[in-house]
Amino acid sequence: MKIVDVSGMRAIEQKCFDQGISASELMDRAGFGVANRVHSILEEFRTKPKSIFILAGPGNNGGDGLVAASYLSDYRYDITIYLPFGSKEHVSKIDDLIDKGVNILYPEDDINDTELFALLSGIDVVVDAILGTGKSRKLDDSLLRILDIVNEAKRISPTLIVVSVDIPTGINPDTGELDESSILSDFTLTLGFPKFGLFNAPGIASVGILEVIDIGIPGVIAEDRNEELITVDSVKSLLPKRPLDSHKGTYGKVLVVAGSERYIGAAKLACESALRVGAGLVTLAIPRNLQPSISTSLTEITYLPLPDDSDEFITDAPDLILDELPRYDAILIGCGLGQSFAVQQLLKQTLFSNRFPEIPIILDADALNIMAESPEWWTYVNNNTIVTPHPGEMSRLTGLEVRDINGNRLNVAKENSKKWSKTVILKGPYSVISSIDGSVRVSPFINPVLASAGTGDVLAGMVAGFVAQGLSNFDAATLGVFVHGSAGKWLKENVGDTGVLATDLLLELPYEISRLKEVLI
Repeated sequence: MKIVDVSGMRAIEQKCFDQGISASELMDRAGFGVANRVHSILEEFRTKPKSIFILAGPGNNGGDGLVAASYLSDYRYDITIYLPFGSKEHVSKIDDLIDKGVNILYPEDDINDTELFALLSGIDVVVDAILGTGKSRKLDDSLLRILDIVNEAKRISPTLIVVSVDIPTGINPDTGELDESSILSDFTLTLGFPKFGLFNAPGIASVGILEVIDIGIPGVIAEDRNEELITVDSVKSLLPKRPLDSHKGTYGKVLVVAGSERYIGAAKLACESALRVGAGLVTLAIPRNLQPSISTSLTEITYLPLPDDSDEFITDAPDLILDELPRYDAILIGCGLGQSFAVQQLLKQTLFSNRFPEIPIILDADALNIMAESPEWWTYVNNNTIVTPHPGEMSRLTGLEVRDINGNRLNVAKENSKKWSKTVILKGPYSVISSIDGSVRVSPFINPVLASAGTGDVLAGMVAGFVAQGLSNFDAATLGVFVHGSAGKWLKENVGDTGVLATDLLLELPYEISRLKEVLI
């Protein structure tokens, strides 16, 4: 599922026209898809009678909303259409809707917005079809006032459902920037392909649940796009095969350098998650004085004991790790390591060594913070590397402000992946994965369940586990992010969004992989 900017969507539409697919056909498919989804939302969340309020603008987005109204009228809903810019662009559609008994409200008939307030107090669903990707200028005061009234109605009546068509009004479809106000949507039904602005802050907070409405655009038309939303169909084929005659060596070996006195749990989560996604063997390199505190709860791994004296740690630990590395298929470094001087020296003497073999590296957490303090670190670390920063770590690695990263997530990930020649996982809502060649994949998940301590350690271990099983860095990162997000989604739906722990996520991973395999059957 490709992701596009406004100019890209315009080019795709033009290709449709060139192939004989008319604008009216695309609009009819869009309206039909929106109507079906609004109907299913009402069936799920509301009992009869049901009422719908549609804000329809002057352009194609408004036309999509009016077509949706026509289809929804077949269900005998009580429908009111509000036309903030009048009806001159959609006269025939408005006339047809009047004939169907749909109520039409014009701003000039409601000068003080009293009828608008009254209507919203008893409405089940508001459909925002005002501008979509047609937003090219700041919203005027009259439209801002309408958005504020809708948002206030939502505040007063939290059960009111707001559905935006293509993109919530007030969000820049390319950048995610907001006007003074925007519609706060519960659902955004984006048409054909998701738009860049849906994945960037601050607009991301107004999107709600993002869904894509298929409007019948042939997939081949968008094949040249490098950015895509990860779907079940695109990810299921990445699952490593599990032949019947396999053994633990078949599924790769992971060396994990993680954990410290303060963050011993991070090592446990990283190691166990690598095993939970199918790695054949995991070894934890950890100071020997910390090993007893973790070995009783982590019985399935092996250990590489490191010196616990700081001087010996600096002089001996790098060689111990470098001597072991040729036996492994991937190394994960950073989870809960801390940033002491001894750890800094360990990482630099290991990662920057000419003895380091050409095996995949996954750098997470403290390893990233240490790299951020090492000028041009990427020139010393082999290119067969995945980095997994959250926005704060990305800020330290790049020197950019967090708000600038969150406001341009896809491009920041892509540009730095190219600059560093490393695969990048920029974590957060709709995590972004970028490969060295400029390809970008975006997670379809946004979930507060994953905003808790330890879930990043789980993801790092998962990615290392998939890399060890032979996946490319880009595919391992993609599969790891998707399974991680999908497991979080299952927990949110079945447990709730509060109090879920990283260990709960860990236990869910094999079941999530099993569910993905069922899709293949």
